[in-house]
Formats: sequence, structure tokens, C-alpha cells
Amino acid sequence: MKLHGSLVKNYKLCFLLLAIVLLPVHWFLRMLYPSRPAHRLPLEDHGQFIKRWSSNSSPRAIIEGNGNYGVKKIKKILYWTNFFGIHPDEYVKQQKACSSSCGYECQFTGDRKELETSDAVMFHMYDTWTENWVLNTSKIVPLPKYHPPRQVWVMVNMEPLGNLWGNFEVLNGLLNWTMTYRADSTVFQPYGRIHKLTPMDKTHGTVNYFRNKNRTAVVRISNCKDYARRYRLVKEVNKYLDVDLLGKCYGKLCGYDSEDPLEEECGDVMKEYRFYLAFENSFCRDYVTEKYWLALKRDQIPIVNWKHVDPKIVIPNSYINVYDFPDIATFGEYIKSVNDNETLYNSYFNWKNEYTYTFYNNYVDMINKTKYIPNCVSCTICRALHEKNVPTQVYKDFDGWIRNDFCEDSNEINIRWKNMDRDIFDFQDMLHLN
Repeated sequence: MKLHGSLVKNYKLCFLLLAIVLLPVHWFLRMLYPSRPAHRLPLEDHGQFIKRWSSNSSPRAIIEGNGNYGVKKIKKILYWTNFFGIHPDEYVKQQKACSSSCGYECQFTGDRKELETSDAVMFHMYDTWTENWVLNTSKIVPLPKYHPPRQVWVMVNMEPLGNLWGNFEVLNGLLNWTMTYRADSTVFQPYGRIHKLTPMDKTHGTVNYFRNKNRTAVVRISNCKDYARRYRLVKEVNKYLDVDLLGKCYGKLCGYDSEDPLEEECGDVMKEYRFYLAFENSFCRDYVTEKYWLALKRDQIPIVNWKHVDPKIVIPNSYINVYDFPDIATFGEYIKSVNDNETLYNSYFNWKNEYTYTFYNNYVDMINKTKYIPNCVSCTICRALHEKNVPTQVYKDFDGWIRNDFCEDSNEINIRWKNMDRDIFDFQDMLHLN
């Protein structure tokens, strides 16, 4: 016991010395490479956020006298880059079930020879850079050599800023539309899209969701070093709820594929829980991924960590946001009361009488041909080309637009500090200091 006590003392001394060394280094690096102040604004300042472009002008330039984009009954859409690592020809095949259910007439192709006859050319952000693991790389796939004046070049992105390592300036002055999870995109492409139920679709039956669950809370995380420091938040929530920890970060894999969020085997395990900690890995504007939507699908209450999400893009009263509370203790007491109160718990499912949703690339929705337009890339861009009355424009400062966000970007200092914070947390955990 004496030896153990001596070791713990030595560990604590080492940690203290480490902190003394690291904190001044961290302060100096932050002074040398200050991050954008936007992500440190209080939540109530969201609407007052001052747009900070990398130049002094607006990111979009309207091309005067050119009218709107051409009107054709059938729109042709060319996928130029790979999409999510999938070759354009294969991606077109995968999207066929969705694109045939849109209610709009569009043709889709991966054949670059059809460039001049295409109404839109689609680029996927992550697949545009050939060395996307190299910070600030300017190496991108060869772009079309000709840009017809009425053709729309569209950049699609579903990744947070911190996961994008390329030099965005190489795309300044080239793109006409953005298509991302951000509500301020030219074309909004969320992970899930909400729909108001018609009177005919409303059901008035009652379900006791509380009694259908026999476990309390679960989280599943495989990205262990993230900008949102989810590991610290999970540790705090675990003081108030009994949280089961799944995923690579906790050494407990779930299902056959620990990386696949749609893995059904894992879903069968997780749907036994009343709460799901749907914590995002970044605090980016409107960044709401499959974590929230899959919790709804499993009839759970998602506990979320949103700081800068427009409430209009999610279902009202369907979630509990940690950052809606003044401190973690107040949140903890409330979440315990929800877990102990059957009526209060079930009230978080009243939204089912008013809303439904289509999940991003939900092939079940596509095959069943739901009355709601499927939420996939092909259908969204097809609908936009037919419906949107957007004047001809160009993102002359695309770099400024993509960086106009609250979350940390992928510079070397941010990456190093993110990794260091996780190492410090693990060291504290080992010494039972957390």
C-alpha cells in the first residue's frame, strides 16, 4: 500500500510538472496562432454573428445581365469527382432508386464527355483534393477546362471544417452553388429533413415509450480525438445517468462494423436505451448528423451538444441540449427527473403527432416511394435545378464562405492541441483526477 501511495504521489507530481510546462506553451501558441473568435461567442450572439470573409467583399458575385440559370424540362447532372470515395458511374447507380422518386425530371451521368450538355456539374469536397491528408494542400483533381455560362458548378460537403485539410482558395471564383448541411448554403442538404404531417397522416394512438426501454443511456464513439472534446462531456453526464460506453474509444465494439453508424446489429442493441448521447465531434454551424436522426428512429431521446444549430432544421421538443442549461449540474438534475418521470419522458415523443422526417440517403424511403421527397444528393440537386430561382452567380471567395463558421478549422496548432487535450484527459483519468 505504501508503494502504491508513493507511485500515485509521483504520478501526481509528474502531472503537475507537465501542466506547468504545457499551459504556457498552449497560451503562447494561442497568442501566436489565434483561432477565429466566432466559436467562442455566447449562444445568444448566434443571430448577431458578423460574417468574416477572407477578403473584404461579399463571397458571391452576381453576374449582371445574365439572367437566371437556363430553364429546361429535363435537367442533366454530371458527377465529376468521386462521391464519398465512390466512382461517379457507381454513385449514379446507387442513387437511382432515389433519383427516380423525386417527382422531377433529371438525367444523371458520370461520363465527362457529356460536360457541355450538362446543366450542373457536381464536385464532392473531400474527393476534390487528391492528397486530402496533407494540410493546406492545393493538389486537386483536374477540373473541366470549359465552363458554359449557364452551367452550375456545385460543391457538395457533409464534413465539418476540422475534417477538411485542403487549401480552399484554389476554388475561389470557380463555384456557383454550395450544397451542404449549413442552412445558408445555396442548396440545403441536411442529414435529415423534417416534414409537417398532413391531417390525413396524423395518428392519435398512444405509445408508452418509457416502458418499452429497459436500459438508461448509451453513447457510441469511435473518433477519440475530436474538437468538441466529447470525452469530457460524456464523463460529466455519466455522473448523473448510468451511461453505457460503446465504440473504439471505449474498447467495446458494437455490431459487425464498428465504423458504420447504420449497422443494424448495433442498432438492435442501442434501441433498448431511453437516451442516446448524440454528441457531434465539432461545433460547426447547423452540423447535425445521423446521430440525432438515428436516435429518433430508435424511439430514444437524443441528448445533444449543439452550440450553433438553427432550431428550425430539427424537430421541436424532440431532444435535450446540454448547452440549453446554465451548467452541467442543472442539466444533470433535469435529465435525472426525465428518467424518473414516465409522463415527462413520453412528452418528448409528442412530436410524432406533428412531424415526420426523411433521413439522408435513406434507401428504405426511396424504395417505398414515400410521399415526401427522398433526402439524397441526386434528388436534392434535381429539385433545386427545377425550383430555385437563383441568379447566375459565382463564389469569388469560396475560402471565405467555407471558413465563415464557429468551429475550429484544421490548422496544425488546432490539431496538435486537440490531440494533446485527449492525452492529458487520459493521463488524468489514469490517476483518477477527472
